[in-house]
Amino acid sequence: YASPAEHLTQSLGLGRRPKDGLYTVGEGRALIINEAPKQIAAQADISDAYVEKILGLLDGAGKNSSLVLRRGAYYVTARMDEGNDRPDVLKGCFIDMFDDRLSVIEDPVLVPGSVGLWYDVSRIDRKLPAQIIALSARAEKIEITPRGLKFTSRAPSEMTVAARIYTARPPKSVKVISNGETTELPFEYEPDSMTSYFIYPSDGNPARVRVTF
Repeated sequence: YASPAEHLTQSLGLGRRPKDGLYTVGEGRALIINEAPKQIAAQADISDAYVEKILGLLDGAGKNSSLVLRRGAYYVTARMDEGNDRPDVLKGCFIDMFDDRLSVIEDPVLVPGSVGLWYDVSRIDRKLPAQIIALSARAEKIEITPRGLKFTSRAPSEMTVAARIYTARPPKSVKVISNGETTELPFEYEPDSMTSYFIYPSDGNPARVRVTF
C-alpha cells in the first residue's frame, strides 16, 4: 500500500483509490474527500466546502458548539468557546463526576469553555439493592445484601475519599473501619436520585466501608 488510507478504503470495500463521494459501508457511511489536510487548513474555500460536506453527512444536524459523547451511563461533554454564546443544556438528571462533591444536577448547563464527565442517573439499575456510582478510591471485596453494602477501599495517604452510592432505601448509617477504629460518617441523601454522598480520610491503608439501609 502506498499509504494507510489505501489500506483503510480497501478494507471498507471501496478499493484503494475511491473517487470523492458518499458511500454506503455496512450499516454506516463513508465520505471520501481526496484533499490534502494542509489544503483544507490553509484555504478558506476548501475549508468551507469540507465543513459543508461534514454537516451534510450528519443529515443536516446543523452547527453546534458542543460535543457530547455517550458510553453506557457516562456522558463526556465539551463546550467550545467559539461560535454562539448560547449555553447548551444536557437534558436529564446527572451526577457531575468532575465535581468534588459529586453533585446531582438536573439539566446541567454546558457553558462555553467547559468540559464535563457525567453519570446518567436514569441508567442506575434499580433492581439492585445498592450500587457504587462514584468513588475516588479502588473498591474491593464488594458485598451487597438486601439491607446493606460493604466494600474495602484503597487510596493514597493524605487524601479525602469521596463517594456517591445508590441504595434502594435511604441509608440508616454509614461507617468506615480503619486501623481497627470504627467511625460513624455523616452523609447527604439526595431523594430524587436515591443516592448518598459521604467522605472519609485515607491514610494509605485499606478501609472497610459499611452502609446499612
